[in-house]
Amino acid sequence: MSSESTASLLCSVNEAVLVARKEVFAGTPEDPRLVVSGTQCRTIRCRFILRSPFEYEPRLVIDALRRQTYDGEPLWRMVESEPTDPSAPHSPQEDYYVQVTVGVSVDSVNTEEIGFEAEKTGAENHHQRPAPRPHILVSPL
Repeated sequence: MSSESTASLLCSVNEAVLVARKEVFAGTPEDPRLVVSGTQCRTIRCRFILRSPFEYEPRLVIDALRRQTYDGEPLWRMVESEPTDPSAPHSPQEDYYVQVTVGVSVDSVNTEEIGFEAEKTGAENHHQRPAPRPHILVSPL
């Protein structure tokens, strides 16, 4: 994969995560305190860290990533997540860290064309959405 296509893919992944975050927290009185950092792509997989002082915020965004569609098809071939430790000694130790790996199905994404499958309701919905706290923080690439 060329460095130009890798840069395009990194940008597309970060933008798709931002779209998922906007979808999850749309209409809430306060913005989430969720940080996206360390995005890396290798061929057809990308990995990044979601960090938040609230355990539910990364989980909600990961659920939204799993529901993302593009051109009527799932945007990601797969979405895997696992808790991880802070990546740097100066990182807030009390925050929740989740490493997310996505299998890429397209090289670049027009964020205006990202859609979402309907969210599960009733017995299928395993959590309720608590009100998020203020401040959106985004780490530079």
